[in-house]
Amino acid sequence: MCNTKVHEDTNTLYPRYILSNTGNVPINLQDVRIRYYYTIDGNQEQNFWCDWSNVGSSNVIGNFVKLSEPIEKADTYLEIGFKSGAGVIKPGSKVDIHTRMAKTDWTKYNQTNDYSYTYSKHDYIIWDKVTAFIGDEMVWGDQTLFGKPLILLAEAQENSIQLLWSPVEGATGYDAQDNGTVVDSVYSNSYRHIGLPAGTFHSYRIRATSSMITGSWSDTYDIWTLPDIPCGIVTEATENDINISWDQVTGATGYDIEVDGILFENVENPFIHSNLQPGTIHYYRIRAKNSSGCGKWTEIINKWTIPDMVTMVNSYATQTVIVAYWDDVIGATAYDIEFDGRMLEEPLPIVSVTDLKPGTLHRYRVRAKNESGAGVWSEEYSYWTVPDIVTSIFSSASERQIDISWDDVIGATDYDIEVDGEIFDDQPSPYIYKDLESGTRHTFRLRAKNSSGIGYWNESFEVWTLPGSVEGVEAQGMQNTIFIQWEPVRGASSYEVKQGDTITEIPSSPFIHEGLIPGTLYNYLIRAKNSSGTGVWSDEVSLWTIPDKVNDTTIEATETEIEVFWNEVTGATGYDIEVDGVLFEDVSSPYIHQGLLEGTKHIYKLRAKNSSGYGFWNDELVKWTLPAVAENITILSGETYLAVEWDEVTGATGYDIKIDDIQLDDVTNPQAIQNLSPGTEYVLMVRAKNTSGLGKWSDGFSVWTIPDIVKILNMNASQTCIEIQWENATGATGYDIKIGEQLLNDVESPFLYQNAQPGTEYFISVRAKNSGGIGRWCDEQSIWTLPDIPENIITEPTSSSVRISWDPVIGATGYDIEVYGTAVDAGAQGWYIHDGLNSNNQQTYRVRAKNSSGDGDWSSIVAETTLPG
Repeated sequence: MCNTKVHEDTNTLYPRYILSNTGNVPINLQDVRIRYYYTIDGNQEQNFWCDWSNVGSSNVIGNFVKLSEPIEKADTYLEIGFKSGAGVIKPGSKVDIHTRMAKTDWTKYNQTNDYSYTYSKHDYIIWDKVTAFIGDEMVWGDQTLFGKPLILLAEAQENSIQLLWSPVEGATGYDAQDNGTVVDSVYSNSYRHIGLPAGTFHSYRIRATSSMITGSWSDTYDIWTLPDIPCGIVTEATENDINISWDQVTGATGYDIEVDGILFENVENPFIHSNLQPGTIHYYRIRAKNSSGCGKWTEIINKWTIPDMVTMVNSYATQTVIVAYWDDVIGATAYDIEFDGRMLEEPLPIVSVTDLKPGTLHRYRVRAKNESGAGVWSEEYSYWTVPDIVTSIFSSASERQIDISWDDVIGATDYDIEVDGEIFDDQPSPYIYKDLESGTRHTFRLRAKNSSGIGYWNESFEVWTLPGSVEGVEAQGMQNTIFIQWEPVRGASSYEVKQGDTITEIPSSPFIHEGLIPGTLYNYLIRAKNSSGTGVWSDEVSLWTIPDKVNDTTIEATETEIEVFWNEVTGATGYDIEVDGVLFEDVSSPYIHQGLLEGTKHIYKLRAKNSSGYGFWNDELVKWTLPAVAENITILSGETYLAVEWDEVTGATGYDIKIDDIQLDDVTNPQAIQNLSPGTEYVLMVRAKNTSGLGKWSDGFSVWTIPDIVKILNMNASQTCIEIQWENATGATGYDIKIGEQLLNDVESPFLYQNAQPGTEYFISVRAKNSGGIGRWCDEQSIWTLPDIPENIITEPTSSSVRISWDPVIGATGYDIEVYGTAVDAGAQGWYIHDGLNSNNQQTYRVRAKNSSGDGDWSSIVAETTLPG
């Protein structure tokens, strides 16, 4: 830049500019603006002229702008722009602009007071006292002209600070500096600084930037983040005060506390809440603050004052429990009870102390408490438990008197006794009850007592006077048992029965003597007794047992007769037998049951008897006559099995089968005999059996298994015939063959199938058969008959080749052509080209079709001559 007029005072300014594109892309001049800063030295209107420019002076325009905030040596600037006709400035190119401006009244300017003025008159110099813009971005000028931001607002939170500043014209971005360190670069005129520690000091500056210029830093702006939530809160309480303290909060300059909803500002740490009622709850929350504002409240903290002293404790007792109770204390959430030196805790104003010893003295005191602590102890109280139940009671009796005595009970001062429902107070031990009848029952209860109350009655107990003698004895015998009964004796609680040297006690009549030896004589004595003792023996009673059951029986059976044997029973004088529900008396061993049917069931029971009566029947004896021979046997043959079935035999419980020399026991009906050899003859017999033994074998049956699957050994085919050969199957007496859908019975190997169609695929299967049945078809095998002779052979000669073609042959998969007497594979197509021939040369050909079964017959010879050359 230069000024062609360098006078201090002048009525016309002559700034000239050279714009250079030092970049690597063209710049549209319509986007470019140049600003010249100066002092107008008045308020007159001004004119602008472009005297010359290499882009055309008519394409250069000017505009005067008053600065909203004047700077030193400038309150106005001239903005030079370009019309669309100016075009572009290419990389490495320059644009010259010669301008001038003047006030409309031609009053003078003082150029020494103009910021953009340069003393260079004709020599262009690099000059940053003017600015250049491309679009909205300032790309040339000094820091003063670029301007610096003004921080307008800063808002702090615990962990972030939000900044807002005035935007700078021409800036494309801004740098933010905190405490001397650039912390971020942004593209708008606001910035949120996050991740900051609570209660920390921050000093911010902002500067504007563009792609070419870095502006000046703004003035500093100091601010603190809000202090953190107070922590480490400790509360302590007495009956009338609550003391609250907390850890010092970083960056805090003061604290507020909210007490029961009322705000107290700028409080000391610790804070003391005084003159409170015992057992009352109070609510607190705390916040720290500094110059930036107030931090967040803590969570609400509740604290109770310690409850008041417990008064008016009342008590009552049982033998093992003392219950103390008192009025509920305001604000108490639980109570401590010091009972005989041990500490108890209860949530309600009552305590039940259990597992105490009866008749013992106990001391206790009570205090209320809540989550803040425990109050003061009440006065000490004393109380006795009620005496224990009377134990260790002794009694003795005669026919007319009962004596009751007992041991002293700890803590008891007196005793009551209840006799047959009547209570007698303050009785000493022993107590004598007399003038009673023999064999009579009397009930007693005892209880101890002291100054604290009356103990529990002991369990009621009975004492009897001794009973009289046993009379009216009757007896009855069984096989292993003797029943003895008698008239009840008054006052007897049980009886003793003596048999030999053994005395047995029973509760009442009758006496049942079990486990005795049948047919044996037993002698007995009887006497009554009760809890007080025993009476005198009765007269002797003698009785025999009935004979035992008949044992050691043996039964033998044939098809029509059953014999029953048994051993003699001790003490028996005779025997009875029950045969199929019919009684036969006074029989002897063996007993023969004759004239029976085969396979029929018969039931027998035996009993012994003597002069004392009949013994028990023995368990039923079941016997079957042997079953008859199996009949109507049918056999179905398979390849490897025989299925045998027969009519069920009356009375049979099982069957055996014999096949050749192998016996199969306990088979079912019907029965399949597996794992046999195909095409094999077997001889088979069946017999029935039951619990009495084995029946007779049936007559033998000769039977064959079905032959195995046939194995085809070879198949050959001509055009109209197929020959099939297979391996003879063991045991086969004949064969069937299936060709396609046609079934041919009773054929032999080899088998020739005639009248087949040439070039046709046939599917063939064979099966064997014998007297046992028809075997399975073997897997189908396929074979093709040879194809027919090709027809309609056509030759097409050229001077050096012959093309031979023919109609397709059914069933052919390829063709041979005979050339020069040699068969050549012509492939699967229906033509062949014989080339490389001499002109006017005769050739002979014949053709045959072929497939997987072989080659068909040759066609007739065809002759052809190549064309002349």
